[in-house]
Amino acid sequence: SSQLEMQLKHIFTQLLEKKESIWINCRAKASGMMEDLAQYFEGDVTLARVSRHDGLIDWFTSMASEIRDLAYESGDHFTVTGRKIQLCVQALEDVEQYDLVDRDVQVKTFLQESRELLLQ
Repeated sequence: SSQLEMQLKHIFTQLLEKKESIWINCRAKASGMMEDLAQYFEGDVTLARVSRHDGLIDWFTSMASEIRDLAYESGDHFTVTGRKIQLCVQALEDVEQYDLVDRDVQVKTFLQESRELLLQ
């Protein structure tokens, strides 16, 4: 019984130690994806056949900044940070309602992957 408790404590401690590095990695990837989407909607990317959309460029650039600013280590209570993450995930779901985003499978895939990264 005590050996099981020690093993469980060891596993839990390792998980907590890795949590921050996993979060930093996922946050960086999600933020980078938002920046990629902002560049995509500039219409300058060679493979993109999309017209420039300043509103979406600004929105994705802003969302990248919001995601970069999320931090567990900032001193905010975990509940506050968790709520901010939920709001970001909700915003990423809401932006899919725009026709320009909704009809582009690649953009929707980026948004889905970003949501999954934020929820890890």
